[in-house]
Amino acid sequence: MNETAAAQIHFWPWSIEIRDETRDLTGGTVCFPFFGSPVLSVMQGATLLLTPRLEHFHPLGPPYAGLDATCQVYETPHGVLAGPVNVKKVRLLTRQTSQDIFLTAEGAAERLRAADETSQQGDSPLARHVLAWSQFFDDLLEQGGRPDDHSNEVAWSEVLGQLRPLSQSPEPRMALIVRIAQQMRRRLPDHMARLRRILLRERELVPLHRIQETDSTCLRWYARQPGSTAPEKAGPKQRLLAVVRKETYDTLENRVLKDFILRCRQEATRYLDGEVGDAPMLLVSTRAREVKSYKSICQMCSADPVFESITLPTPGTAPNYVLQNDLRYRAVWHWYKRLLKREREEDQLWDWQPRTWADVMRLLVGAALELGRGEREMWKRTRDGVVFEQLASASVRLTAEQHIGSRLIPGSEPGPFLLTRVVDGRPGPQAVLEIVHPDLALHHAQVRLLGRTGGHLYCVMHPVGHMTRRKIFILWSVNGAGAVHAPTWDQIAHSAWKALQYHSTLLSSRRSGFPELQGMVIVSQLETRQATFHRGHAQQLPVLQAPADPCGWESAVEELAIGLESIFGAML
Repeated sequence: MNETAAAQIHFWPWSIEIRDETRDLTGGTVCFPFFGSPVLSVMQGATLLLTPRLEHFHPLGPPYAGLDATCQVYETPHGVLAGPVNVKKVRLLTRQTSQDIFLTAEGAAERLRAADETSQQGDSPLARHVLAWSQFFDDLLEQGGRPDDHSNEVAWSEVLGQLRPLSQSPEPRMALIVRIAQQMRRRLPDHMARLRRILLRERELVPLHRIQETDSTCLRWYARQPGSTAPEKAGPKQRLLAVVRKETYDTLENRVLKDFILRCRQEATRYLDGEVGDAPMLLVSTRAREVKSYKSICQMCSADPVFESITLPTPGTAPNYVLQNDLRYRAVWHWYKRLLKREREEDQLWDWQPRTWADVMRLLVGAALELGRGEREMWKRTRDGVVFEQLASASVRLTAEQHIGSRLIPGSEPGPFLLTRVVDGRPGPQAVLEIVHPDLALHHAQVRLLGRTGGHLYCVMHPVGHMTRRKIFILWSVNGAGAVHAPTWDQIAHSAWKALQYHSTLLSSRRSGFPELQGMVIVSQLETRQATFHRGHAQQLPVLQAPADPCGWESAVEELAIGLESIFGAML
């Protein structure tokens, strides 16, 4: 990296300092082919900002020593690269200058599908899958978490248990509106029949014979009127100012209820159009029927004349006593908050979907190791394979809300494991396998120099017995579903293998006894529900093509378990 290129964009996470897969960010417009997960490298002392939001990019791994200076790899947001022209702008700040750079990603998938004669504009398949990724983490936390200690921890075995029903279910994907329909479909009509109302005290000119209540203000008004008797003060119309009570439904809790019903109707329409469509089997599925029924209920409720006098709530309004304590309204408030939260997160999820897919990749790898550990005894019976023995227990730790696309907390990776190569029923070479998240790589002696590789997960094999050299297995995550024209698996494999050889040679020349590097790419695919594992050959490395649809993730875990057994067995 030279002085005129304080920042660069790379086509792949591993493409640091690979000249034909890199573009310099030197101002103006920068065009590059989009393959799903490009990264940025920025020289120390320079800063990249997302405009107009002025957000910082998120670092990927530790800093590394570049050709001219210390640099840092950053992940890029898909939403900026595939967004409108005024969004595709970043600002590069150096000690001397500040310049705006317009990024043109050729082949980045759009968020909305184009309208045609049969359907209106709506979410693209990729946008629906991104929401499904987030929903999977929500479901995992809700169904597999530990509500007694509120630790947001989920056992790795629960991940496997969550994946199996997805692959076997004939239903459309689970979504928040499905859960709302299941909980509120029968309760909402009863709720509408017993809407809470209040009496307001107002002052009006009332006919003499209908006056029932007055107050000090009414008496002062009465004293100022001409005349000595009440009929004289009432004037020609025979009306006096008095307090009247009026019944109203325009309360905060009913405003929230009205907004909740309108949002539910919109979400139900979106779900039926995007997830169900015209597929005959999905149209008769339980979830589709529940959401369709709930949509009809919401339409009926929203057409109630009582809602005409109820205004919509002001954004950011704090809940009142009724919303927090009334049993009926408390349920509405719970799901209303969930709806608002999901709508706020949608934009950020779309922007940072490569980070979400990287979390999915880490989850699939951890589940594959858990699956392999569970089948340890069976591998022993086959007399040939790799035995995984867990040395310390670990749980998946999740955040309750996504943070720029990420839900997994670094440090919750499974392991460490003791790997034993079994040949003809006899134990052979052994190694301790340690899984390291890139956010923690700076504090790990063996991977702190690997920031230049752009790895999303590092598997470090420490020698036991005859092994004298440590080995590091790097896993890369590529959001291929986000690219319109994704390269073939062998093109991906060759590019990653070529970059890995470059980084390995460079690092070995700088430090004697540097660990041997191997790698693997896990790339998402849009139009498939079955994972495919390519072992690689010649000048290539393994590639797993995993479905973007969560319904196919169980097959990805099974392929990973078999593939990692073979890879780790060869590395031992």
